[in-house]
Amino acid sequence: MNDFDEKEICARIKKVRVSQNITIEKLASLTKFTKGYISQMENSEKAPPISTLVRIAAALNIDPIFLLTGEEKKDEDVKFELIKKNERKEIGSRGESLGYLYESLAYRSFGKQMEPTLITVYDKTGELQHEGEEFAYVLEGKAKFYHGNKTYVVLEEGDSMYFDSGVTHWCERIGSKPFKVVSVMLLKKRT
Repeated sequence: MNDFDEKEICARIKKVRVSQNITIEKLASLTKFTKGYISQMENSEKAPPISTLVRIAAALNIDPIFLLTGEEKKDEDVKFELIKKNERKEIGSRGESLGYLYESLAYRSFGKQMEPTLITVYDKTGELQHEGEEFAYVLEGKAKFYHGNKTYVVLEEGDSMYFDSGVTHWCERIGSKPFKVVSVMLLKKRT
């Protein structure tokens, strides 16, 4: 598995924002993040979670893939993308020490309306919130899922969820086995 260059991802956010003459204040308003968080993110060596990158990309009206790879959209229309197991890319070096890990499952496709990821939860995720909808299918392990102020039943292998991702959500592993889920976010871009 390969990693994205996190420092480069953070630098791309600032580069795109500046090239579009968007102030930190304006980007904060568009994303509902604080000015301080945007500034910290742009100057960080650690990339934010995928849900944050998707939200920023939507606000900047660009494809999240550009933030991850730096590659511009190619003229040809991609109708098929294969990512072999050893070609998946980590989104940030979250790893076991920070409680969860995101892996991009379609990082080469531009203009897509969905963002599929493999999420491994070793402890718990941070609180996530991003415009759109999300589908998740549990591959292994057990976890509690929180959506807004509700705690849902324990999720186990084979369970699936579909939910409004604009509501704060997170999950917490139960037991010693990592909790793995395939998540597909429906991306909503700024109009």
